[in-house]
Amino acid sequence: MSNQDLEILRNLAREQASEGFTEAVLLRARNVAALPGRSRTTVRRGLRWALATCALVLALSSVAAFLGHRARHQTEHRRSALAELARIKSEQRQVARQIRSLRRAAEPTIVYLGGDRDHDFVVDVGRLVDWARDAKTRTGGHDRVQPSGNDL
Repeated sequence: MSNQDLEILRNLAREQASEGFTEAVLLRARNVAALPGRSRTTVRRGLRWALATCALVLALSSVAAFLGHRARHQTEHRRSALAELARIKSEQRQVARQIRSLRRAAEPTIVYLGGDRDHDFVVDVGRLVDWARDAKTRTGGHDRVQPSGNDL
């Protein structure tokens, strides 16, 4: 048991025996033992059975309490594991969205290189990538390609 569980048990209201309870029980035990037809052996045997029954009830109660505590602990552990799993899945979806947005941002675009009064230099990166791929195919895989005026 954890300290918190022990603290909760300590704070429970305690049962108090009524006044004279102990004396009444002892008197009754003496009267039962003094009854005719009952020997000490019979009384002792009865007390042993009562004690054994009490011990059995106490053991079963302890096992039930342990199993109940264990089931609660497992339920709490499972609940926290499911919450953690949900958080991880949410984070995974967020990362996937970010990766998709980065891929969209990396798609070919038109780039303005600058110019003067008479000319503007603009490159369509998508066409440039296609041109480089085609040129590499035409040259047998060589990386150095001299563009001709017709290729662009």
